[in-house]
Amino acid sequence: MAVVDLHSPAPEPDDDDVFDVDALVAEAGRKPFRFKFGGETYVLPPSPPLKVVDALSGEQDPAAMTTAMILLMGPEQWRRLLASDANLDAPTMTAIMDKYAAHGGMTVPNLSGSTGPSKSTVQPSKRTSNGSTKSRSRGSQTAR
Repeated sequence: MAVVDLHSPAPEPDDDDVFDVDALVAEAGRKPFRFKFGGETYVLPPSPPLKVVDALSGEQDPAAMTTAMILLMGPEQWRRLLASDANLDAPTMTAIMDKYAAHGGMTVPNLSGSTGPSKSTVQPSKRTSNGSTKSRSRGSQTAR
């Protein structure tokens, strides 16, 4: 068995020993997400950075959505969006984020909110008798 000296300087890394994430991302060929709002086109990265995922990881509220949008858009695009005459309301921002998530093949939990009641999966119970059993109670008799 070879003895390794942990105190000697590490050998220079060989380029073949390095996991090249840049090459992985380039090979994936993911395209940015583009959306049009108020007559202007905006561009978001192909997939969200971890800081955006973190901003959206808790219970969704308008502040978390706004933070995520600012992080995704960057300050210049965000200022341009705010300067628009179009009204960016919560349902519109949610629709943008839903489409963005779908573009990246993801879902964002708690983002869309409720879409109404779900279809019931409960089946009515089956009768175990046809109701022909006569009652054994004495009904109108009085105690003596």
